[in-house]
Amino acid sequence: MTSMRIASAGERFGTVLATRRVGRFLLRRSVYRPGLETPTHQHEAPYLSFLIHGSQREHGSRGEQAYEAGSLHYHPTGDPHSVRVGPYGMTALSFGPTGRVGLRLEAAPPRPSDLEDPALVALARRCDRELGETDSASDLALEGLCLELVASCMRRRALDTARAPVWVLAARDYLHAHIDTRVTMTELAGVAGVHETHLTRTFRRHLGASPGGYQRRLRIERARAALEASDDSLVEIALAAGFSSQSHFTRLFRGQFGVPPGLYRRQLGRRA
Repeated sequence: MTSMRIASAGERFGTVLATRRVGRFLLRRSVYRPGLETPTHQHEAPYLSFLIHGSQREHGSRGEQAYEAGSLHYHPTGDPHSVRVGPYGMTALSFGPTGRVGLRLEAAPPRPSDLEDPALVALARRCDRELGETDSASDLALEGLCLELVASCMRRRALDTARAPVWVLAARDYLHAHIDTRVTMTELAGVAGVHETHLTRTFRRHLGASPGGYQRRLRIERARAALEASDDSLVEIALAAGFSSQSHFTRLFRGQFGVPPGLYRRQLGRRA
């Protein structure tokens, strides 16, 4: 299945009504026209989506799924899917956890059945209401709600990660130890002692991303830390983090954090 890689469905296929960054979260409330059919696409970073109004049908790796107003669903990085919006249009709120929060969510992703929990849906509704507030305490309140939502999702999968086979954890640790090198699936399968296909499927099931996606997230997180702590140029940071070029780094960084790395650094009061 061929698919385009995008940073934001709201920006690409709909209209973004509101955008807000709080802590490690980028939130967007977007509206989509009735009957919209998107091409198959995948996202550059994980996200949770709360359907505020309307309905949609989604076709992807799990077949066709129907979502109505009040539903919550999750997409990991690089998950191909297409969407058909219902006859009355759709309004949705996306939660994009970035940095360490995003990595941890991908390591313990929620299952569809987990997201039917009324307590999680109630948290998502509170996030939507808080997004519209403008008082001085709103950022703190919204970040707290987002963290509670993600923590509640992760708690339901923590046991699965704890039960991951020893060889999955060995493969994960190998990626951490070799973040600067190009690791092949053959090499990683040799470390784990299992077939490459079995490694890929089991690694994703327990850690929420493919080995390649997991290593890429590690590199982006290391580059983010360098942006905050060093005065190195963007191209130096990109190459040091293992990216082939500054443009490649910029595209992936923007997908994960919602802004290009130069702007991210300027927002911290540092010179880009």
